[in-house]
This record gives sequence, C-alpha cells and structure tokens, in this order.
Amino acid sequence: MSVVVFVCGISGVGKTHLLKILTSALPSITRVSAGELIREVAHIGDPHLQQIELGKRLAQKKKPGQTIAIDGHLVLPRGDSFFDVPFAALRALKPDGMIVVEDDGAAILQRRQNDLSRERENLPANVLDEWQRREVAQALKYAKRLAIACREVSAGNTPRFIDEFKDLACLA
Repeated sequence: MSVVVFVCGISGVGKTHLLKILTSALPSITRVSAGELIREVAHIGDPHLQQIELGKRLAQKKKPGQTIAIDGHLVLPRGDSFFDVPFAALRALKPDGMIVVEDDGAAILQRRQNDLSRERENLPANVLDEWQRREVAQALKYAKRLAIACREVSAGNTPRFIDEFKDLACLA
C-alpha cells in the first residue's frame, strides 16, 4: 500500500524547500512536483480538464509500499482572479493526508523576488495574502470532503513540518 501526502501552499511559500529537507532526511520518500507534470498536460486547453488529467498522471506514479509527497497547489492566480483546482483532480491522487504550508505575505513576496530560478508573476503582498487565505480554505474544505487530516504548518518551522509529515504518513 502506498501513502500519499499532498503538500500545498501558494507559490513561493517554501513547499519545495521543506520537501527537499524532508527527502534528504528521509530518502525513502518520493517527491513529485505537480508543476513539473503540468507541462505534460499543457496541451489540454481547458484548465478544469487539465487539472483532472494531472491528477490521473500523478496517481499513476504510485507504487505499492511507497511514500509520496506531492508538491502542489489548490488555488492558482488567473489574471485578476483565482482558479480553484477541481476537487476531482485532488481526489484522483487519493491522498492519505494533507499539509498546507503558510507564511506572511511579505515574507513570501521577498522569497519570490529572491528566487531567480523560477519565473513568477509579480504579485503584491496583499494579493499573496488573499491567495494564501483561499489556499488554506480550499485545503481544509477538500480534506473534509476526503475525510483526511489537514495540518497547517508555518514555512519557518521545519521540525514541525517533518513531524506532521511523518505522522500523516504513519512513519516512525
């Protein structure tokens, strides 16, 4: 039986950083980036269908006995508004638990500006705060619908992140 923990948060909050630390400490965990796989389904024009196909492809990567940490989003900015990732896309992953990573909007803004390795839309701190509020609300709502635990963790609290992940994945 594989175990899947979905780790979400807005772009620049520090999910990838935390997951790199986690997989260094626990190399048996496989990190899967939704962002890397999205390019495989980019040819699908409809964002709703694109997200569902992404969920299917991520689910296909699961192997028996494997612990998977999926790095992704539940809400994405789209121009002047936001796009909620469809529930069906998350449900297709069959997550056993969820962690939503949070931080202050100003800290996220600084992190996004300092990370030159990625192209990110230049969004002000208040928009990042709103995006994060929506991301957390969506995580809690989807976790409830899936009847799984959802833990909120501060980006700056690496030990708690690792402990929560281990707890959700039932790792000693």
